[in-house]
Amino acid sequence: VLINGISLTNLYVGDRNQVWGGMPVEGIARIEVIRGPGSAIYGADAFAGVINIITKSRQDIRQPEAGVRYGSFATRDAWGLWGGEWNGFDVALTVEVHDTDGQRETIGADAQTALDSVFGTSASLAPGPVNLRRENVDARLEIERGRWRLRAGLQRRRDLGVGAGIAQALAPESRYASDRWNTDLTFRDPEFSENWDITARASFLGTTQEVEENLALYPPGTMLPIGSDGNVNAVTPVGLVTFTDGLIGNPEVFERHARLDLSGFYRGFDGHEVRLGAGLGYSEIYKVRETKNFGPGVIDGTVSPIDGTLTDVSDTPNVFLPEDSRRNTYGFVQDVWSPARDWELTAGARYDNYSDFGSTVNPRLALVWSARHNLTAKDALWAGLSRTLIRRDAKYQQPGGARQPPSRSRDRGDDGIGVRLPPCE
Repeated sequence: VLINGISLTNLYVGDRNQVWGGMPVEGIARIEVIRGPGSAIYGADAFAGVINIITKSRQDIRQPEAGVRYGSFATRDAWGLWGGEWNGFDVALTVEVHDTDGQRETIGADAQTALDSVFGTSASLAPGPVNLRRENVDARLEIERGRWRLRAGLQRRRDLGVGAGIAQALAPESRYASDRWNTDLTFRDPEFSENWDITARASFLGTTQEVEENLALYPPGTMLPIGSDGNVNAVTPVGLVTFTDGLIGNPEVFERHARLDLSGFYRGFDGHEVRLGAGLGYSEIYKVRETKNFGPGVIDGTVSPIDGTLTDVSDTPNVFLPEDSRRNTYGFVQDVWSPARDWELTAGARYDNYSDFGSTVNPRLALVWSARHNLTAKDALWAGLSRTLIRRDAKYQQPGGARQPPSRSRDRGDDGIGVRLPPCE
């Protein structure tokens, strides 16, 4: 997933953030979808496709706009959009606020229900509702003049519930928080020379995963088998431990990402559109915090019961995730060739070098035949090596309750044939 062409991928688990909280639509101009592998340009993470969310510029906001909305589950929305000219600059500003209690579908039985049946306890909060509450604030600013464009954005998430529970055990009071802020400066010259259209961009993305209220993996009164390392261990437990205030783990992760990209289209060959690019990036998990009442350095499975007193293991060897960083350089080339009016052949490859595990190459080849104006056939082949995540701590149990494997790269490859035929004219 990209916003204005910039990846939202986090280092921690390789997604757009565990505390996502949705994306409001009032400030979106359009959504571009690249079906099929985009690995030759965007790397192996784009093995299934690319979604690029384009936010509104001054040209998309013809007049000031404001609105409010109220819906089910005490859902409240308010937004404002403004676009205009200021001292020779084209300016666009959007602000969106969202607050909801979330739907409260009743869960009849959860993971704790199964534990209760095994250990003879009655700790489960099921039947009970899911926890889907959240408060969102999204603000975006865009300033453009000539070939230069500056964008900045903030996505603030508060009071975000944990659904059916982090470990699939209901936790109605547990809540996350998060801040995501970004800025990018882009220079584009579509007439750089007779055959060149070039773009240069510098960007920054900061993200946080924070805990607003204690994350209870299992509810008060739960009884669990605990190993000598203090983690849940049903295979070689040291003892059965009752957690009078629940099994609690509060992991917090803070990241920042800086990137510099240069790309261009070359149209000097008849029937060809060649795209080339190169760039570098620096990503860092610069702060990790964790408090909990289980795990290494906290308990060893020999003492029961355990109350809700939390131990801060931040900046110790027992924290769930080490602080770390990664440098990345890349280059790519892709050629779109039209040998005939109804045929299009796309061939390309991307090379990445990562400071922590080495290099990858991701090639792509696709042939598209437009048999009729409403019938398209496509054959695609791609292969590559996906990047690893920064998650090297196989020794420790994640607050989600499951052990994580050591980080490593993974080979990926696929081919496919597709036919697109609209159901009607």
